[in-house]
Amino acid sequence: MPPPLCIPVPGQDWGNADAGLIQDGINYLSGLQGGCCVGPTSCVRISCSWNSAIFLCNDNGYTICPNCGYLATYASDMINDCSSWNGGDSIIVGGQLFDSDHYNIIVRWDSC
Repeated sequence: MPPPLCIPVPGQDWGNADAGLIQDGINYLSGLQGGCCVGPTSCVRISCSWNSAIFLCNDNGYTICPNCGYLATYASDMINDCSSWNGGDSIIVGGQLFDSDHYNIIVRWDSC
């Protein structure tokens, strides 16, 4: 698997998320049984807390339902590879990580 694309991701205007809140999302997804589903060629937000979101995006022409806990590991990889100190009181993170099965996980700021 290639390394994640960390924010700034070329062509995207995504803002960073709070790494601690993304970790909360990782914990939530890790506790789910079954798959997180997304329709063909679309994205769905699978976790969001206080404007810190995790998205599942499907590049396939059919619906997919990868295991939610497995998807959490992608967000965890981004915390490990794409985190930085915001110069204030928190660690921020953001990026995109692609799977060989033609889907990707995005960690970024989103209103919620």
